[in-house]
Amino acid sequence: PRCHRDYTTSAVLVEDFASSPCVEDIDAIERLTDEDRDALAYLIASNYMQQFMEDGFYHADPHAGNILVTDDNGIEWIDFGMMGTLTSSQRDTLMELVMAMVKGDAYGLKRCLLKVAKPTGPVDHAALLESSEGLIDQFISVDLESFDTAALMNTLMGSMRESGFDLEPFLVNLGRGLVTL
Repeated sequence: PRCHRDYTTSAVLVEDFASSPCVEDIDAIERLTDEDRDALAYLIASNYMQQFMEDGFYHADPHAGNILVTDDNGIEWIDFGMMGTLTSSQRDTLMELVMAMVKGDAYGLKRCLLKVAKPTGPVDHAALLESSEGLIDQFISVDLESFDTAALMNTLMGSMRESGFDLEPFLVNLGRGLVTL
C-alpha cells in the first residue's frame, strides 16, 4: 500500500486501504488452483528472501494475516509496525552461512556462527564444530519441498544457546520472521 506522507508523522503511518483477502483467509485461498497456490507460496518466499538478502530491509512480522492476495494472485504486505534491517556485511555472512550449509561445510558453518554469535565464556571449538556437523547432517539431506526453515532456525538458536553463545540480535529477529513465515 502507498504511504500518504502528508498525513504521516513519526508516530502514525497512513497508507492506502487494502481490501484484498489475506493468506489466512481460507475461502480466498480455496478459489486458487493447486498450481496458483504453489506460485503464490513461491512468490511470498521469493519476495521475503529479496527483502532481507537484497534490500536489507524486511517485514519482521510476516504472518499470514499481514500478506494479502491481490486479484491477479500477487501479494501486498501490510502492517509495517515491526521491520528489520540488515547491513551488507550481515547479508554477506548470511549468504556464507547458507552456502556452508548447502555445501555441507561444517568448518565454514562454524566460522559463520562465530561471526553471528558472541561467546558467554570460553569457546569450545571442538563442540562448536560437532554442533555444526550435527546441523548439516540434520538438514542437508532434506529435499527442498519438505525443508523446514522454522526447525532449522529453532535448532540453530537452541544449539548456540546450549553451547554458550548469544546470537546477534539481527539473526534472532530475522529467525523469528522466518519461523513465522
